[in-house]
Amino acid sequence: MTTSFKAYIILLLLMVHFNSMSAVNIVECEDEEGNKSFQKVCPPGSTLVNQKRITTGSKAAAENKPVTFSTSNSSVSATMYSIPECSPCDAVRELLQVKKISLNEINIEGDIIKQAELTKLNGSLNVPITLIGDKKLAGYNRTEILSALKAAGWEDPKSK
Repeated sequence: MTTSFKAYIILLLLMVHFNSMSAVNIVECEDEEGNKSFQKVCPPGSTLVNQKRITTGSKAAAENKPVTFSTSNSSVSATMYSIPECSPCDAVRELLQVKKISLNEINIEGDIIKQAELTKLNGSLNVPITLIGDKKLAGYNRTEILSALKAAGWEDPKSK
């Protein structure tokens, strides 16, 4: 993590601490392989798809409720850090639902505590971040998600 990005995170946390109704600008980026992620600035080799202003602070946090769904017959589950209106988040959610994997979804929009938790876990506020077993996956990459599920002990019923 660069020094300027660390300074940005610290400044963001201070601003939110002293101003309960704040916001940050996040951009949606797509790389050459079609993987999408949300970041402060698109990295080299990726293109800007969309921009979003995300509110932070206590009022928005009070309305923020975690989303959980469970359709699984498997002991494997996943946790995803996300925000609303996030197409890569939607893609991860849809894949896990189709594969009948329990998902604990953590919406970080407007919740400075969950944003700090994600920053500590990942070093940034990029979403989606999906945890499956001991794997931490950024963005949406179907192959990586399926590989992490298999490594965590999930067996695809279609492969039997």
